[in-house]
Amino acid sequence: METLHRLLRAAREVLNLSQSDVAKTANVSTRTIARLETGSGMVSFKVLTRLRDYFEGLGVGLVAPTERLDWGLVFAAELAPPPEESNPTNRLYDPIPGRVLKAARVAGGWRQEEIATRAGIGHTTVRRLEKDDVTVRPELAYILQKKFEDDGFRFVKPNESHGWRLFVPPAARQERH
Repeated sequence: METLHRLLRAAREVLNLSQSDVAKTANVSTRTIARLETGSGMVSFKVLTRLRDYFEGLGVGLVAPTERLDWGLVFAAELAPPPEESNPTNRLYDPIPGRVLKAARVAGGWRQEEIATRAGIGHTTVRRLEKDDVTVRPELAYILQKKFEDDGFRFVKPNESHGWRLFVPPAARQERH
């Protein structure tokens, strides 16, 4: 369940919630949330269910693993809008929303500076991409996406039944350079 722990932290961070905010909702201590996010302690399924329901109510759902896919997150359209069909750039590439990129980075255990170095782009570019800065060239977003995909992450575009989805490999935290 290590991946689940990392996804819960990613969900909390993309929703801009503190550990204290989440602890109050789950009716547990902040220390319990910290242990959960680092995978250093057992947490009851009851608490996990409350956390899952809380995050889903805010627009970030947990996707259980299947035979083909690992654990993942699904984002409501309000948090991670689908690609604009009218944008001519999207004929070649659909930029991934900033919250989805941030969730991938957090689930991988990287700081902005670390993933930027690994992708060969500036850390301010990562920061701007995570904030959906439309002035960032789509090629730079693609470079970051490609780095995540090379590390086993999978991004799935929205369709009629779900929003953007992010699937995280079991050993997402890669060797740091």
